[in-house]
Amino acid sequence: MSNLFKSDFSRNSFILVLGSVLGQAISSLTLPLQARLYSPQEIGTFAIYFSIVSGLAAVASARYELAIILLKEDKASANTAGLAFCLLCFFSLFCLLWVLVNEFFFHSELVKRFMDPLENGVLPLFVFLLGLMQLLNSWMVRVKAFKTASWGRFVQSFISNSFLLVLGAYGFHIWGLLAGNLIGLLLTVCFLFFILWRKKVVDFRNVSFREMFRQAKEYKSIPAFNLPQTLADLFLMNGVLILMGFFFDRTETGFFSFALRALVLPVGILAIPLGAVFYQKGSETYNNGGKLDRLVRNAMGRSALLALPFLLFFLMEGPYLFALVFGEKWRPAGQFARILAPWFYLEFVKTSVSGALVILGKLRLMLLISLTGAGLTLLSLFYGGEFLKSIVQSLGILSGLMCTLQIFYLWLIYSIVTR
Repeated sequence: MSNLFKSDFSRNSFILVLGSVLGQAISSLTLPLQARLYSPQEIGTFAIYFSIVSGLAAVASARYELAIILLKEDKASANTAGLAFCLLCFFSLFCLLWVLVNEFFFHSELVKRFMDPLENGVLPLFVFLLGLMQLLNSWMVRVKAFKTASWGRFVQSFISNSFLLVLGAYGFHIWGLLAGNLIGLLLTVCFLFFILWRKKVVDFRNVSFREMFRQAKEYKSIPAFNLPQTLADLFLMNGVLILMGFFFDRTETGFFSFALRALVLPVGILAIPLGAVFYQKGSETYNNGGKLDRLVRNAMGRSALLALPFLLFFLMEGPYLFALVFGEKWRPAGQFARILAPWFYLEFVKTSVSGALVILGKLRLMLLISLTGAGLTLLSLFYGGEFLKSIVQSLGILSGLMCTLQIFYLWLIYSIVTR
C-alpha cells in the first residue's frame, strides 16, 4: 500500500478523490430524503435552470483557466488567472444587463418558459460563483493545493445538501433547490479564498493589464477552439435537459435529471479528480519532453476497472433499486439510468484522459468531435420527441449513438499518443 502512494500522481489522485468521495457520500445519503421532499416536476424545473446557468459559467472566462495549469512560469500563470477573472466579471455584468433588459423591456416568452422573474434575477450571481469556482480549482491544481481542493468539494457538498434538506422540509419547493445550491457555492468560495490566503498561495502582485493582454494574445487559440468545443460539450450534456423541456413534460424531465444525477456520481467522485491530476501530471511530463502514451494507457485501464461495478449496478438492478431507495414514484428514473449506463461508463473513461488532447494542442480535433456529439444529440432527441413521441426510445437512440462516438474518441486519443 505504501508503494502505491510513492508517486505524486497516485497520491494527488487519492487526495482529490477522497474529497469527492466524502462530498458525494453526503449527496448520496441525502438523495433519498430529497426525493421525498421535492417532486419530479420541481427537480426537472431546477435541472433545466441549472443546465442554463452552469453552461453560461463554463464559457464565462473564455476557457483561459485551462492555460493556468499549462504555463511554466508562475508570473504568466498569475496574469492568465487575472485575465480569466476579468472576463468572468464582464460576462457576469453582461448577464445582469441582459436580465434587466429582458425584465423591463422584452418580457421574452422563451425565458419565461424556463425561469420565473426571481430565478432569472439570481442568474448573474450563480454564473459568477460557478465561474469563480472553476478558476479556484484550476489555480489549486496549478499550485498543487490538492488537500484544499479536496476540502472544498466536501464543504460545498455538506453546506448545499444541508440547506436543501432544511429548506425542503419547510416547504420552499423550487426555491429550496435554488437557494441551497447558491448558499453552498457562496460559502465554499469564501472558505477557499480564506484557506489559500492563509497558505500564501494567492499572490497577484505581478499581475498587470499589459501582461494579461499579452497572455490573451499568446493563448488566443484556447478561446478560438476550446470555447466552441466546450459549448458543443455543454450542449451534449446540459442541452439534453433543455431539449427535454421542449419535447417532454417536466415530470419526465425530472425523472431523466434524477437518473443523470445518479449516473454522474461515479464521474464526479472519481473521473473528474483523476482527470484533473492526469492533466497536471501530463502537462508536466510533456513540458519536460516526455511522452504521454504510458500515462494514458494506465489511466484508461484504471478508470475502466473503477467504473465497471457502477455499469453492472445500473444495468442489472437500476429500476428496482431506484424504487426501493427513493420511493416507487422514482422507478421510471431507474429505467432511464439503465438505458444510459453504457454511455456514462465510456464517458467516465474518456473524462479521465481527455486532457491529453488539450496538452498536445489537438483543439480542432476536440471541437470536431464535440460538434459531432452535439449534432447526434439534437438528432436523436428531435427524432424521438417529434416522431416517436417516446422518451424511452429517444434515450435508447441517444445512448447508442453516444457509445459509438465515445469508443471512437478513446481510440483516437490512444492512437495519437502512441504514434
